[in-house]
Amino acid sequence: MNSSVQVDLNHFIKHLVQALKPIAKAEDIDLLFTPSGKATLASVRPSILAGDLAHIIGKLVEFTPEQETITVSIEPVD
Repeated sequence: MNSSVQVDLNHFIKHLVQALKPIAKAEDIDLLFTPSGKATLASVRPSILAGDLAHIIGKLVEFTPEQETITVSIEPVD
């Protein structure tokens, strides 16, 4: 999808983190997502955001020692 759409980042990132958990688990790393307290709407290009976040999280998993936890969270900026 090349056009921007409005998404709730909590929902979007939650599902992305869920999809990446098996990769982290294979490295003996817990991968968690902590949502913000309210809906965080943003206009994004889903394929680009998913690819960029997956790349960043993948690098975090690569450089995180075994038996550690990576927590992904978002903080809305007003």
